[in-house]
Amino acid sequence: MIDRQVFIDAIFGGIGFGLFSYFASIYEENPKYLKMTAFLWGVPLFYFYLVYVSWSKSKNAMVGFTKHAIIGTVLTVIVMIVTLFIKDYNMYTVIVINIALLFIFLYVYFQFKLYDKI
Repeated sequence: MIDRQVFIDAIFGGIGFGLFSYFASIYEENPKYLKMTAFLWGVPLFYFYLVYVSWSKSKNAMVGFTKHAIIGTVLTVIVMIVTLFIKDYNMYTVIVINIALLFIFLYVYFQFKLYDKI
């Protein structure tokens, strides 16, 4: 059975992704909204909520969450930098490279069971 808090968290997450989708769809008329969304995603706005959710389980859960969030964030920054370097390639090449990096990072993380070691 789904816990009430999980349901509430899912609603807030769905609203967040829905807003992002909406702002992306109106980019041509108002590019500032997509840029503001990127900024809000980049600043620790959502991180604070996730800390709250994980800390409600235990302090150790929050610390583990934060450590792995750092790993994910560093890898995301690397992908962003790579994307800026390859921005002149066609869209499909950029997407394929981003997906390849995603799968490489996922493979390393799960193959070496970093979730148990860090």
